[in-house]
This record gives sequence, structure tokens and C-alpha cells, in this order.
Amino acid sequence: AFLFPSLTDTQALVLNEAAYTSLPLIFADPAISQIAEDKVTGILAKPNGEAFAKAVQQLMSSPTLTKKYGTAAHQRALTLTIDHQAKALEDIYQNAIEHHVSYESVL
Repeated sequence: AFLFPSLTDTQALVLNEAAYTSLPLIFADPAISQIAEDKVTGILAKPNGEAFAKAVQQLMSSPTLTKKYGTAAHQRALTLTIDHQAKALEDIYQNAIEHHVSYESVL
């Protein structure tokens, strides 16, 4: 499991990297990453030692749950690769070109 008790992360790269390697996540902020989702890719825990210890015990007592969360995390991480993100950005630009929305028309 990858434990991330921080409430801030400018790019959430460590969570993405951990998820890419199929690690289930234990995290304190549900908005820290697109990958972090309670009871899907890991466990949302209060940012204190007791809550994180309880989450670790929960995963340690259930290899099936650990694998389930890790697999889901990996699947989400695959959607955030450089190739996928570059294609998404290209689609945004292509859509703007096709609809030719100018700055002046928005004002």
C-alpha cells in the first residue's frame, strides 16, 4: 500500500506513480488526485496516525481488498499517461479550431 497523509500535493505525482504500480492508496484528502477514490482505489483516512493505522490493518487483513484497490488504482493511472494526456489536450485544441471560438466573441 502507498500511504499519503499529506493534505497538499501540487501535482499528485507520487499517488499516480504508486497507483501505476498497482498499489492500493491510503490518503487523507479525497481531492488530492483523480486516482484517489475512497473504497475504489484505496481508503480515505483522517490525517492522523490512528486512522492511517486502522486503514493499514484493514488492508493487511484482506488481501482480496488490497488487490481490488490496487487493480482499480492501476487502471485509473493508465488514463493519466503522457500519451493519453497529450491526446486529450490535442482534442481540446482541435475542438477549439473546429468551432473557431475567438476571444472577442466571448466578450
